[in-house]
Amino acid sequence: MNKKLDSVNEEEFNQAISEHIYNNLFQWSICYGISEADPKLLEDPSTLTGKEIIEKTRAFYAQNPKDVNIPIFLKYLSTFPVSMCSWEVTPQLRMLIGFHYRAGIPNEEDKNKGVEAPSYQDLAEIFVRSKSTIADCINKTEVSYKQMLKEVEQDEAILAEAQRQLIEEKKEALTANNTEETRQ
Repeated sequence: MNKKLDSVNEEEFNQAISEHIYNNLFQWSICYGISEADPKLLEDPSTLTGKEIIEKTRAFYAQNPKDVNIPIFLKYLSTFPVSMCSWEVTPQLRMLIGFHYRAGIPNEEDKNKGVEAPSYQDLAEIFVRSKSTIADCINKTEVSYKQMLKEVEQDEAILAEAQRQLIEEKKEALTANNTEETRQ
């Protein structure tokens, strides 16, 4: 048997593998959450040429990307092809980069499971942009991200109140129905 493998603590190895898998799933979930958030954000690729898409894909793979970043890049390319292939940073791409970064900041529970926030280097790789461009996008979207979170929180509060009212109405209807049945 391999001497290096014999010296590896099986528990530590399993822990490292679990953390790696959980971190990758977390990173992918950010991408899929953002990509599926609002169907109105989907971009029509009819203005792109096949050459532009191939060039962007080649530029991405020329970086020798991390395995975890490959499906993220491909998902964003399929959802936001115009912004991803544009030479300039479109407003949508700026929001995408900033929101991906902020949504990727793990809470304490996720940190304890080995999740790390996406680095500027990871984002530069995914979006095939410079780290300075990534930093600029993150800085310019802070207010928008906070506003979006506020709106989501308000929407969730409205939904929770609507559900509470619906449950109360159902309880009242069942109580009224049970009262009527006992009279008969």
